[in-house]
Amino acid sequence: MEIPRDLSNFIHHSTDGPENPYAKVYDLATVRADFPDFLIERSYQDFRYAPPLPVAPFKPVAGILGWHLWVHLLPRKGAQGQKPVV
Repeated sequence: MEIPRDLSNFIHHSTDGPENPYAKVYDLATVRADFPDFLIERSYQDFRYAPPLPVAPFKPVAGILGWHLWVHLLPRKGAQGQKPVV
């Protein structure tokens, strides 16, 4: 396998294919920056179904080893374009 010389569109740049503007790797700081009209209610790491990988045996340690960040957001009170949280 030959590694491309121009890595700007390599897999680490966009996990769903080159030039996909919606594919992004997030951490909580990036979630806060990209979604300023929302508050993080909770977040956690977990596995998703990933055939042919047997992820079920790793479920007990998914919070440590999980590779998907799940974030539950709530709109901020008075955020533009959002109904206020009552």
